[in-house]
Amino acid sequence: MKIKKVGMISIVILIVLTVFGTWAISFLSKNQTKPDLVQVNDLMKTLEEEGEASPKVKELKEKYGLEYSYVDGKILIYSDQSSKQESRDRMVTVILISAVIIAIFFILYYIHYIQKNIIQPFHKMQNFASEVAAGNFDMPLSMDKNHLFGAFTESFDIMREEMSIARENERKANESKKELVASLSHDIKTPLASIKAMIEVLCVKNPEPALVNKLEMMNGKADQIEALINNLFHATLEEIQELRVQPVVIESIQVAEILRNSDFNHQIQEFPMQECLVEADPLRLQQVFDNLIHNSYKYANTKIKVTTLLEGEYLCIIIKDHGAGVSDEELLLLKQKYYRGKNSVGKSGAGIGLYISDYFMKKMHGFLELENETTGFKAIVGCKLV
Repeated sequence: MKIKKVGMISIVILIVLTVFGTWAISFLSKNQTKPDLVQVNDLMKTLEEEGEASPKVKELKEKYGLEYSYVDGKILIYSDQSSKQESRDRMVTVILISAVIIAIFFILYYIHYIQKNIIQPFHKMQNFASEVAAGNFDMPLSMDKNHLFGAFTESFDIMREEMSIARENERKANESKKELVASLSHDIKTPLASIKAMIEVLCVKNPEPALVNKLEMMNGKADQIEALINNLFHATLEEIQELRVQPVVIESIQVAEILRNSDFNHQIQEFPMQECLVEADPLRLQQVFDNLIHNSYKYANTKIKVTTLLEGEYLCIIIKDHGAGVSDEELLLLKQKYYRGKNSVGKSGAGIGLYISDYFMKKMHGFLELENETTGFKAIVGCKLV
């Protein structure tokens, strides 16, 4: 690591400077206490021959760094303290300044290294953990793999990706479960309505009080089941943001067969079907027809006339009964969620069948239109031509 290299180099330089300074100071100290004998003799001889006022004496003093004084009639020659002390102090100062500069550089570099490679990555990891805890898995943890936290950051980012995938899979699984519950809740209504119709037929054909009483109990249980299904469907639909629709290309003959499968009371009269290809989801189209035919049974209870025609880009399936229909004011509200017309009083239902049917047709790039006629009620299902 860089911090180790810089630290070792700084320590080596400090040791070298310390050794060199110690040697220099020791060397100067020795020279101070023991002046050179040859230089001393040369200065003494010049003093004896030429006297103190001689220019040569002055020149030798400066040259050899010596001083002299008279003590008890004797000449005492010694080293010049001022010049050598100045040299020694200069060297000590240089060594100390160099050591301080190197120490400051090392401390600043170490602080910068700690800030960049430890504190900042730690703060990034802390922010990353907060984002993950809040459920934000879209923010990657980007760091250099070679620093202290490199291995940890790579593992944390892999963990983030895996948690994001797990969260998405969990969301899809929950949506699929809700869609399945909503779909089954809606589809169960059709066979349940058939059971209730058979009970009514048996009540008419077998007027025996004991049998009628049992059949009425069965009909009551069927109503109870229908109410529970409506509650389940209502609660599930509130949580589902979008029911999945997967349109495929099918033949118009298959559309006719889907429509006939919805007519369990056999109220639909025979009808011709235009030969063409349309874009539709067979399962969702079956639910649309089931809802329309079941509503006709419940509110009109008449024969149902079906006609088909090609109009523009659509195959139009027109389903018409001979009931009383609804008022013009209510007609515009029938496809709204949870709306039920005045003719629904005393009849079971949640007011979501036409809303979902309209939603399915739009997702299949088709349409659902509802109209009143003088002799009944009409629904037009438009399937997109291929």
